[in-house]
Amino acid sequence: MRRLTCFLFVSLPTLVAFACGDDPKPAADGDSGVEVDAETTPDVEPDVVADVAADSSVDTAIDSADTALDTAVSDTASEVDGAHEACAPGSADCDSIQWAEVEAFPHASDHHVTFVHTSDAGTYLYIAGGATSKQPALDIWPEVWRARIDASHLLGAWEAEAPLPAPLAFQGLSQNNVAVYLLSGVTEDADGPAATNVAYIGRFDDGGHLAWTTTTSLPAGVRVHPTAHYLYGTGGEHPDRVVVVGGTSDVPLASVIYAEVQANGDLGAWKATADLPAPRSHHAGIVKEGRIWIFGGFTTDNVTVPKILRSIPATTGGIKGWEVAGTLADPPWTHAASLYEDGVFLVGGGQGGPGQERYIDRIRFARWDADGALGDFVDVEKSLPVARSHVHQTPIFDGYLYTVGGRVMPSGNSIARAFVGYIDF
Repeated sequence: MRRLTCFLFVSLPTLVAFACGDDPKPAADGDSGVEVDAETTPDVEPDVVADVAADSSVDTAIDSADTALDTAVSDTASEVDGAHEACAPGSADCDSIQWAEVEAFPHASDHHVTFVHTSDAGTYLYIAGGATSKQPALDIWPEVWRARIDASHLLGAWEAEAPLPAPLAFQGLSQNNVAVYLLSGVTEDADGPAATNVAYIGRFDDGGHLAWTTTTSLPAGVRVHPTAHYLYGTGGEHPDRVVVVGGTSDVPLASVIYAEVQANGDLGAWKATADLPAPRSHHAGIVKEGRIWIFGGFTTDNVTVPKILRSIPATTGGIKGWEVAGTLADPPWTHAASLYEDGVFLVGGGQGGPGQERYIDRIRFARWDADGALGDFVDVEKSLPVARSHVHQTPIFDGYLYTVGGRVMPSGNSIARAFVGYIDF
């Protein structure tokens, strides 16, 4: 874990990062602490491949892109868009997605992870870790909460669960039917926030309660705003894997790593697999039929990325490479991607490159055809009730979207508001 001691300065209309003079250099090839899977050598050009798991500097702001963007986003953005009126799920006078505001989260939060799990006790929405931003302060939380999804698909009261072993935010989330994995991000102790390469497993019991343990840490270096994905194996030589894609330290990363899931649920050694064609962070992704799909985000210098990527499976546990599977107009960042039936939603986040950043209430949806090609994204008529960013998961259960907290403009502060959206198509 490396202490964060330097800060990001913002100069409009461009974003300028200040780097510390004692930043360590990236580790040389063969000294990254990551085992390389020889059968999954990246199928990309050498000049766009970042060194796998390099020990890049983290002596910049906790999440420099976030801090810069929160300052640079247009002051015309509103904290609550009064043009949107919430309506009860199931009512007849709403279009596409029908939104209802439910009991607020116990405190303002962003950069948490959000997931749904069904047990013998019922189905619950969970929030784990996160940060509360009240400019210029930032607090990182170890808290874990859940709220029961009732018969009407609204949320019951929030209940405190067993906390994480330490505060954690900005992390990746991977989930299967019995556990969740929280990977890398930012923690906090008596000396303040600091980057971490920790990996936690939360195992569900029959009552849907979580017990947290640590497992194999990610390689040296830091991944803030990565995505994490669970890939099911076929057993034997091809077990399940957890894959961590991209993210940022002081710059976006192209590297992709994975760990095999052991019989007890722990993670094995992390291995390098096929890099992204170019560095990417603040993106979103889903898994469909064993392939990872990546949408939006930033590459170097906070340039937005329109290319939609799809992973190419390898014969071993890794990924053979990445292919372009479409182009996304006005690519978002710090948004959520949610798989739904034959399509995918992109929810909220920010939009625009340097000097044009703004938070959005936009929701888009695209469908796959019978051949597996993804069609164009179309805006959903009823957008988010509040324009906000850092809403990194918007899980779907039984035709309803669940979204909690996030960060709003022009204040740059976190909010505690929670919404349920009925998918009316």
